[in-house]
Amino acid sequence: SIISGTYKADHGGMLYQGKEYAPANILDANNHHICMIVQEQSTVAAISVAANLFIGKEHMFSRGGIVNRRKMEDAAQKALDEVGITHIRPGELTRYLSFEDRKLIEIARAFYMAPKLLIVDETTTALSRQGRDLLYSLMERLCQEGGSVLFISHDIDEVMEKSDAVTVLKDGNLTATLDKAEFSEKKIRNLMVGREISDD
Repeated sequence: SIISGTYKADHGGMLYQGKEYAPANILDANNHHICMIVQEQSTVAAISVAANLFIGKEHMFSRGGIVNRRKMEDAAQKALDEVGITHIRPGELTRYLSFEDRKLIEIARAFYMAPKLLIVDETTTALSRQGRDLLYSLMERLCQEGGSVLFISHDIDEVMEKSDAVTVLKDGNLTATLDKAEFSEKKIRNLMVGREISDD
């Protein structure tokens, strides 16, 4: 949440790409190409899909204080197509969409900002198998293009399959960081719990 600009740090500091980094807010983090997709809902039900995609960026489509809806919807269609979301229409009201489709809008919104660091915070729990596969493929594409994904999940199998390294936190404290060669379900479970646990 601190990296994404949702909260401000009360002490300590961060380095991002070799420079001090302290985002003022979420939009500031987005301007640094850092985006986060969360488990909870973060779309606005009363506005269109296109308006949700471009929250905080309405100036891109406005002239004299009036938003060009057609221009915004055309850009939203391109953003949806770019990530392989073909069944959602930019002009429809978000309130009529399923929880998963709203989550897909958030994914499209994040990738529109060309993230260099994408934070995926327990997002897959809100997605069907098809939705998870879409997100996985986008995560892989981002990494192949030189970006990074900070992937947060309690699903150990998912973490081991999708990660190059795993950091385990327990009660907010760093327990260990493992490289892929060190992965084992038992080891990760023990680190999460803080003691050896039996098979039962």
